[in-house]
Amino acid sequence: MDDIPQDYKLLSYAYNETGYSASVECERNTSSALSFKFSQKVDNVDIWEVEGTLPNSISSEFVPVMAWHRDNLDEATALAWVGVSNDGIHMIGILASKLYRNFSEVQCTVRFTPTVFSISVNHTKNAINVSPIETGSPVTVDVDPTGHLQSNAVRSVNLLSRMTTSLYVSVLGEALDYNLQTVILSSNNTNGDVSNLALQAASESFIAILDDILGIYGGAQLVLSNDSTQADISACLEAVQIGQL
Repeated sequence: MDDIPQDYKLLSYAYNETGYSASVECERNTSSALSFKFSQKVDNVDIWEVEGTLPNSISSEFVPVMAWHRDNLDEATALAWVGVSNDGIHMIGILASKLYRNFSEVQCTVRFTPTVFSISVNHTKNAINVSPIETGSPVTVDVDPTGHLQSNAVRSVNLLSRMTTSLYVSVLGEALDYNLQTVILSSNNTNGDVSNLALQAASESFIAILDDILGIYGGAQLVLSNDSTQADISACLEAVQIGQL
């Protein structure tokens, strides 16, 4: 706010910024190359590993997943996903035990589209609203032509699975299932078949996660690197009227 005097009371302002709009398309791949493999038992905790590849994998992925007091996979409360980003292709694969079978063998493709967003900041309500602007033509400005930001976002999704355990329940599995129940309620589904709804729930969940991750990277750029750019704003300032107009 370089051009606004400090004694002016700024109520709100808005500006445009180019970023990424993440989209996720999920399908069920019954021939998935991902599988659970029993690793070892440590103090009554069974440790399972996800091994295998996604279509864009270069080497096999291994993701440790823990299950509590279970002797076989059918009774384990395990769900894990693998996020792989190679050569500009971004994919996520889910593998789950029987408890979360609605999401097992779900495979998703992630796309990042450069998009112009309108950012509105309301000081009085302490609120920030971000919405995409329909420009009518593709946005040609890519905020990161190297592709590193996109790859790091998908790898962060992968790390989330590596760091989240499955003891009494799977934190990831419960989150996906909660979103599935929300989708079921909003769809008025009555036939009991939730296969396609599970794909929608997974897609919406990953979009929300990726949006948060991109926001975190943006915050890190500002706070840690002190890297910012100039932008024109439209502002609303408090004013006092004296007399009649």
